[in-house]
Amino acid sequence: MSDPQNPVVVWFREDLRVADNPALLKACETRKPIIALFILDEETPGLRAFGAAQKWMLHHGLADLSKSLGTLGGALVLAKGGSEAILNGLIDETGATEIFWNRRYGPGEIALDTRLKSAFGERGISAHSYLGALLHEPHRVRTANGDPFRVYSPFWRALEKLGAPRTPLPVPDKVHSHPSTKAGLSLGDLDLLPTRPDWAQGLRESWPHGETGAQAMLTNFLDSGLSGYANGRDMPGQQNVSRLSPYLRFGMISPYQIWHAAMAADASAKDREKFLKEVGWREFAYHLLFNYPDIGWRNFSQRFDDFPWTEEDGPALDA
Repeated sequence: MSDPQNPVVVWFREDLRVADNPALLKACETRKPIIALFILDEETPGLRAFGAAQKWMLHHGLADLSKSLGTLGGALVLAKGGSEAILNGLIDETGATEIFWNRRYGPGEIALDTRLKSAFGERGISAHSYLGALLHEPHRVRTANGDPFRVYSPFWRALEKLGAPRTPLPVPDKVHSHPSTKAGLSLGDLDLLPTRPDWAQGLRESWPHGETGAQAMLTNFLDSGLSGYANGRDMPGQQNVSRLSPYLRFGMISPYQIWHAAMAADASAKDREKFLKEVGWREFAYHLLFNYPDIGWRNFSQRFDDFPWTEEDGPALDA
């Protein structure tokens, strides 16, 4: 039997927020000491790599998350390397008996999480995963024949039939930190920021940081951009775009927060519906990726399999 004071691990991945975070909230409900962990994994094959601008966004998102956890009494542990080795080492070192995470939907990420759940089960470690990145699980939205959708419009109609998404979850009252949280890398050790040269001045001027910045961006959009969105989103000279994409990418804001905030905003039904349909396009993209995991390297439509593409080393591509 495990010691009631054995810690539990909350593994942050694409969910860098303390509000509406199912994994964090459920872990806090155990009332056990918590190790809040982020791993910069650039070693495990198949995981989506970060571009330079994404790394900049990630750095500041982690800084904001660390501050938020500190306010709640917790701390963020940073690590760099292969997720499997780091997690197993942490469990060996601390005696952690449970691990909590929110699900990801890329093929490489699913493969990793599946391996980990199996390995942890063999060790007697409970792995708990939750829906936090999407409004509905990709396997829930199906055609009348039970097949995945391939076209957006019927997908959206099926999504609407599932009903309103759940309301956003609250921030935990308290995060009981474990002593091991003092042993980790510094944020600078992750080497996420550009230095030679530092080309990020434009990003600093345009993108507020982390979960805090995401909420500010959402508020600004609802106040000044949602009204007129249906037509204005296609006009480059108008401020009718949400600019929420990078925050959604790292889970600094959730689609539930966006959905319910938009529903409560002072805007026309036309503008609101158009915006929520764009949120639906994100759901559809993950639906395709989950149900057709080879979509990243194979033609979605087989009719293009014999398309006469130019040879990669042909003269048309010579500089």
